[in-house]
Amino acid sequence: MKHFSSSIAVLISIGISLLTVSQISAQNVTVNLNSEQQLIRGFGGINHPTWYRDLNAAERELAFGNGPGQLGLTVLRTFVSDRTNEWSLGINTAKRAVELGAIVFASPWNPPSGQTTTVNGVKRINTNTFAAYAKHLNDYVTHMKNNGVELYAISTQNEPDYAHEWTEWSPTESVNFIKNYGKQINCPLMTPESFQYRKNVYDPILNDPAALANVEIFGTHLYGTQVRDFPYPLFQQKGTGKELWMTEVYTDSKSDANIWNLAMDMGVHIHNAMVEGRFQAYVWWPLRRYYALIHDGEGGHGSSTVAAAGTATKRGYVMAQYSKYIRNGYKRVDATKSPASNVYASAYKGKDSIVVVLVNNNSSQQTVNISIPNSTVKSFSKITTSESKSLKNDGTATVNNNSFSVTLDAKSVTTLCGKGDATGVKPNKLSDNNRIDPFTGDGFSIKLDGHFNYRITDIKGSVMEAGYGIDELGIGNGLVPGIYLISVKNNTANFSRRVLKK
Repeated sequence: MKHFSSSIAVLISIGISLLTVSQISAQNVTVNLNSEQQLIRGFGGINHPTWYRDLNAAERELAFGNGPGQLGLTVLRTFVSDRTNEWSLGINTAKRAVELGAIVFASPWNPPSGQTTTVNGVKRINTNTFAAYAKHLNDYVTHMKNNGVELYAISTQNEPDYAHEWTEWSPTESVNFIKNYGKQINCPLMTPESFQYRKNVYDPILNDPAALANVEIFGTHLYGTQVRDFPYPLFQQKGTGKELWMTEVYTDSKSDANIWNLAMDMGVHIHNAMVEGRFQAYVWWPLRRYYALIHDGEGGHGSSTVAAAGTATKRGYVMAQYSKYIRNGYKRVDATKSPASNVYASAYKGKDSIVVVLVNNNSSQQTVNISIPNSTVKSFSKITTSESKSLKNDGTATVNNNSFSVTLDAKSVTTLCGKGDATGVKPNKLSDNNRIDPFTGDGFSIKLDGHFNYRITDIKGSVMEAGYGIDELGIGNGLVPGIYLISVKNNTANFSRRVLKK
């Protein structure tokens, strides 16, 4: 996080407006349940109790609970202080978040005293103390675990490319640390988190197999990042089995979070992050502030009324249109992303549910026709947040022949939730015996709890494909006809299956 000049916030606003140039005349949205995109981990924010007051008990329930009026956040980011006596600050929030089903990851701003150097007035990492820094991160992981919080990941550095108030690292230094010390940290490792999704921070990691093997999540911030720069082809090419998270952003820090037009900007930004950026997590800065998800009661920021401290803001409710219904483990599936000017659609599926989020950034109502082939869902609940509504249940939409229509309020975010078969056409699955499984079409679906490695070899033993997955992964797309051996391994399982591609 940083204290920006207004130019950065303007860039974000420009990035949002640029995408509206792409239009589709017909207001029809088609959801393709068989075209699976990224696995979703969730939505959340950072708790930074050395800069802002820690959440109280009621605010923890509001943030991470998923009952009526609660935000249903499933991701919490914590701050790794360079002072160990500050590590217990915020621990109760982290523990309660985990109890309510959230995952927790951590980010360091600075290493401990003695592990930096000063070059031309800039604080830089001291590469001679890499071993001590790895121990520092590992000690934090252990501290959290001993206090009931198993970290999902820990990053190597917050914004090494914006080191005005914290520690600067070069991309080469990051690669060397990850490659040579990453395995010493007893926690899945996240890359350094660029402040602006600068690819020169990440390209060297993707291009170094040893470094790439030691990280499991690529994390980045989107301050001033244009929407056209959200896609990352090199990650899609080389990052198989790795996760891609947006770990910090705010779209405006000078105005109250209850100003509705600015809250709508957030809704469009989340859509772009999920669809254009293919991010698997979306994390706000911070959880609690007048411009954040929960208000701190501070007035004087453009709102005609001052919200009570500890209440959800309009920005909080906009995020909740995603976070309450798109849970950890859901997958985004293809959908018509912009059926009309200033209307945006994205779709997600769980084991037995389908979620469609529609953002109408027009000043008038819009009617959208939605088609979901291969679904058994008969009706969808409609939940709306607008200037006058906050997570309001707006009734149900009945499905007829896999199609239905909804009318969106002006300047609103609408979530449609349906229960039923969300799998679409069934994928090929590996059998539980040693016979040769024949299949046609593309690939297989591996489903294992947690992290796993896989490899596909042909009958000569040549490796055709290998990679890494978490929970579920589609593999083997594009195999030519022949017999193959698929090997899968994780901490508790190690098995192989023979398959025949017809």
